[in-house]
Amino acid sequence: MSNKHDANVRKSTLVNFQIGLIASLLFTYMMFEMYTSVSVIESRTVVSANSHEANYTIDVFREEREPKKEIIVKIQTAKKQD
Repeated sequence: MSNKHDANVRKSTLVNFQIGLIASLLFTYMMFEMYTSVSVIESRTVVSANSHEANYTIDVFREEREPKKEIIVKIQTAKKQD
């Protein structure tokens, strides 16, 4: 007697292709992640091209206020005619 699974050769090649494709894509992704990573270096020294650069600081802050609006009422008096 023969086994039923011996005749299913085509399905196994498709599965093997998919496994190989997934493995190669994962490998490519991992290589891109490893070789394109940016290393983080903490540097406490400040390097500038212009050594005569001036430092500008603001020590005193002044709050801008809108001027008070005053209401001026003009009263017109009626002239009496004789």
